[in-house]
Amino acid sequence: MFDILLVGCWSSEENTNRGKGVVNSAGSVEECQSACINNASCTGVDWDGNTGVANNRRCWLHGQWSGDKGQANGVTHYTLDRNCAGKNLLPPGSLHVSVARKISSLTANVKGK
Repeated sequence: MFDILLVGCWSSEENTNRGKGVVNSAGSVEECQSACINNASCTGVDWDGNTGVANNRRCWLHGQWSGDKGQANGVTHYTLDRNCAGKNLLPPGSLHVSVARKISSLTANVKGK
């Protein structure tokens, strides 16, 4: 089974967060962004880079449910643009397979049955 890979771009705002985020246990900014990419309702993340923060409280996912932006020292808010023609944002360990190849493979499997 293939994972669905999304293309997107991130913009960032330092010392900014949004209210009503959903905590995620990601251990790095990249893992936090991957968690957002893999959640169809997610529109952005907050990453708390302050020292002394527990690892399971650094990443906050945001979507339509989230509150307004505010100032938060040491926190960076990243907004995901899923329609951006920028770089591929693949979750760690994902295999990139072209859509044409997937369709070809699926067609071959159907014809073989």
